Amino acid sequence: MASYGKLEYWEDRYQKDSKENQQFDWLQRFSPPSGSTVLRDIIAQYVQENAQILIVGCGTSRLHEEMYDEGFQNITSIDSCYTAIKMCQEIYKDDYPNFVFRQMDVRNMAFKDGTFDCVIDKALLDAVVCSDGAAGNC
Repeated sequence: MASYGKLEYWEDRYQKDSKENQQFDWLQRFSPPSGSTVLRDIIAQYVQENAQILIVGCGTSRLHEEMYDEGFQNITSIDSCYTAIKMCQEIYKDDYPNFVFRQMDVRNMAFKDGTFDCVIDKALLDAVVCSDGAAGNC
């Protein structure tokens, strides 16, 4: 489990996924196939569709896609993993040309204050807690 806090773990994981052209969602999807709407309902309760949204630690999750399909149009997704960002850029370039994916460490973001109305972290903090120096990184 301590590997979750290491960038090398994620690079390796997403390189394997990209060879198989597979996306992966940790925890729960925004619109899970089971019909459960828990995550969607929580986000819809607090976030306006026109909000500027930042998804941190996006990996190759479908969260941005499913949110966009539900009307949330202004989404920027970041991850420190180069392979995950490149994979998402490739997957979404044709059908979702407005998506913004950036390789970026959440501890040192290059956005101006007030850029986003909402920040969504679905599992990033869990991975950071597994890192060396977890308390300082959190």
